[in-house]
Amino acid sequence: MGSRSPHLALWRRDQLQRMDEAALRDQPELMEVAGAALARSIRAETLTRVELWIGPGNNGGDGLVAAKHLLETGHEVSLWMPMGLPKASDSLTAWQRLGIGHDLKIDHPLQGDQPRIIVDCLFGTGLRRALSGDVAMAADATHHLRWPVIACDVPSGLDADTGQVLGPTVRATKTVTFGGYKVGFFGDVATAHHGDIEWVGLGFTDAHRRAAGPPMAWVVEGLPPLPPQPAGGGSKVSQGRVLALVGSPGMEGAAMLALSGLELGGAGLVHLLIPEVERHLLPGVAEEVMVAADETQALAALKRSHCGVAGCGLGRSGDRLLTLKRFLSQGQNLPWVLDADALWHLAETPDLGLPDTCLLTPHEGEALRLLDDPSITGRVQVAQALQARFGCWVLLKGPGNVLAGPDECRVFPGHQRALARAGSGDLLAGMIAAFLGRGMAMTDAVELAIYLQMKGAQNLHSGEEEVVGQRELKVEFAKVWRQLKDADRSS
Repeated sequence: MGSRSPHLALWRRDQLQRMDEAALRDQPELMEVAGAALARSIRAETLTRVELWIGPGNNGGDGLVAAKHLLETGHEVSLWMPMGLPKASDSLTAWQRLGIGHDLKIDHPLQGDQPRIIVDCLFGTGLRRALSGDVAMAADATHHLRWPVIACDVPSGLDADTGQVLGPTVRATKTVTFGGYKVGFFGDVATAHHGDIEWVGLGFTDAHRRAAGPPMAWVVEGLPPLPPQPAGGGSKVSQGRVLALVGSPGMEGAAMLALSGLELGGAGLVHLLIPEVERHLLPGVAEEVMVAADETQALAALKRSHCGVAGCGLGRSGDRLLTLKRFLSQGQNLPWVLDADALWHLAETPDLGLPDTCLLTPHEGEALRLLDDPSITGRVQVAQALQARFGCWVLLKGPGNVLAGPDECRVFPGHQRALARAGSGDLLAGMIAAFLGRGMAMTDAVELAIYLQMKGAQNLHSGEEEVVGQRELKVEFAKVWRQLKDADRSS
C-alpha cells in the first residue's frame, strides 16, 4: 500500500481573487457558469419554493443568474435584496440582462410559514466584518430553520480564511463553493456553518491556479501508507527502538497510554525512563518495554534508539525540564514527538534546542500558549506560525488535524466525539513515535496514526452516544490496524 498524495488544494481569499481574475480574462462568462451550477444544486432539493438573499457583490450576481434558471424550470422564486440592486458591475449587468421582474422582490425575509429553500447570496470570501441590521437578524434566524439553507460560495458571516465567525453567521445545510476550496472550511466552527460542501471547479486551468501561487495547504483523504517491511526476518530491533520520556509519580496513567500507543504502532523495543516509579506501578506494561533505572541508562539507550517521545505525564518540575533538555540535546539526530508537559516546558522555555526533525503535537489551547500571538487565527495559520517559530514539524490536533512542515501543510478532515477526552493525545503520540521508529517519513507516520485514530473512533461512535473510554478506543484501533495490514497483504 503506497503513500497517499494530497489532492485537494486549500486557498486564501487573496489567492482565490487572483485565480478569479486570471480566469475571467479567458472566461468572461464565469458568473453565468457559477449561477447555473448554483441553480442545479438548488433543483436537487425537493422543495420548489425558493427565497434568494441577494447581496451587493458578485455573490448576488450568482444568485440572480440562479434565479433566472429556476424560473425557467417552474420554481416559485422570490428575491430579498436588503442592500438594493447589486453594485458590482457584473452583477448589475446580470440583473439588467436577465430581465428579472421587480415583482419578485420582497421587503422582508422568511415571511410566512410555507416551506422553502433559503439561498444565501449575500456575501462571499471578501467579507471581513460582522453582519449587522436586518442581514444579521436573518443570518441568526437560519440557525432555527427546518428548511434547506444553501450558501453560495461561503456562508455569509464566516471568515473564509480563518474559519471563524465574524458575528451573526448563516448556518447552511449545504454550501456550493466555486473555484477553489477555502482554507477556512476546516474546523468545528466552520463545519457547523457550511454543512455539506459541493465544489464547482468553474473550469479553472493549471495556468489560472498558478496565478494564485502555491496552495496554502492540502487535504489528504483515503487509505494511508503502511510502515516498510523490515529486512532480514523482522527482529524486534528491526521494528524500531523508541526512547519514552513519559510519566512521573502520580501521572503513570498518561505514560501507560503513550506506551499503549507504542505497542499498537508495533514498536520493537521501548526504553522507558520514569524516575522514582517502580515497574509494579505500571501494570500490564509489555515485555518489549525496558524500564531504565536512571538517566545514565536511558541516555545510553537513547544512542541506540530510532525515535523519542516525551511529555505524556512528564511533570512540570524544574528537574523534569532539565531532563528533557538533556535528552533533546543528546538526541539531536532523532525524530522526537513532543506532547503534553513537554509542550508546557517549551512554552515556558522556548530555547529548548529542538531538532528540526521534532514533531510538536499541541491541541488548540496548547498551540495558542506556545504561539502567544492572539492576532493569528485559523487552524492552518496557527499551525504554520508555530512551524515557523520553532523550525520543526507541528501537528495541531482537533477538528481538522493540521500537519505543518517546512515545505507544505496538510489537513486531515473530520472529527469524532469519541476522541474528546483526556488520553487520546497520549495514544496518538505513542503511535506516531512507533511509526517513526519503524522508518516511516514524518508525513506518512502522522497520516497513518490519524487514520487509525479517526477510523477507530468513527467505528465506535454513532448518534449521540456518550464518549467512550480509552480501553474501547485501543481495541478498535487494533481492529482497524489489522484490517489495513490484511488489505495490504491481499493487494
